[in-house]
Amino acid sequence: MKMKVKLTDTKDKENPETMAFTITMKTTDSAKLPKFPAASDVISTTELQKIIEEATSSYYKSLYGDSLTDTGTDEIQ
Repeated sequence: MKMKVKLTDTKDKENPETMAFTITMKTTDSAKLPKFPAASDVISTTELQKIIEEATSSYYKSLYGDSLTDTGTDEIQ
């Protein structure tokens, strides 16, 4: 990338001062961006919902067992 800069100080109308320079920037160690996922790596919303439901169900079964029915008591266990 090249950038040209020109500055002019016009406080002294009879003898304005001007300074100009060019900045050249070059990347040497740029980070490579990861590749976009291939079509085979993308799942549908329906598949994602099924995965979330199965994971949630498995999590609650590990906490409470297979029965998630009301025991009829108001006590917190």
